[in-house]
Amino acid sequence: VFDNVYRDVNIALANELALICEKFGVDIMQVRELGNTGPRTRLLIPGAGVGGSCLNKDPVMLAFLARQRGVRASLLEAARERNLSMPQHVIDLAKSAYSEMKKEIKGSKVAVLGLAFKDETDDLRNSVAQPIVAGLQALGARVVVHDPYVRPEVAQDTFKGAQVAKKLSEALKGADCVVIVTDHSHYRG
Repeated sequence: VFDNVYRDVNIALANELALICEKFGVDIMQVRELGNTGPRTRLLIPGAGVGGSCLNKDPVMLAFLARQRGVRASLLEAARERNLSMPQHVIDLAKSAYSEMKKEIKGSKVAVLGLAFKDETDDLRNSVAQPIVAGLQALGARVVVHDPYVRPEVAQDTFKGAQVAKKLSEALKGADCVVIVTDHSHYRG
């Protein structure tokens, strides 16, 4: 439980620093790289949120148990709140990109890459790709999804209304916007 709480808090820190850097027009990846040159700093890579079966529940469970004994676990609660907000932030970034392109998101093709909750796996439990795809669809986007680890029939069952691309090139062809949700090595570079 403590291991998952530690990861959730550190992911939230990375995400919060990314949001701050975004507002200052600073590249979080460069800041992270510089920060990680320090002997005691190991900033994680920020992302679209936290999925899986344990990282979402363990901090909530521990905060609940702490509250029952008179301790408010405000850091754990704030980390959960930050990580839960990230899928909507990704959707907002896509909306902002469309605004900058002076293009309507409604009817346009958005490629969502990486459906699993973590890299190099096919595990869709509580994947943040789910609310991101649903949010983009709610805006009227034609969403095409791709994940090299998730079987197409499983993706089709999970991501209703989205087109499932078997090849990365198929997902990208004609896309106005690309959202990389899962950090699969397949997408790096």
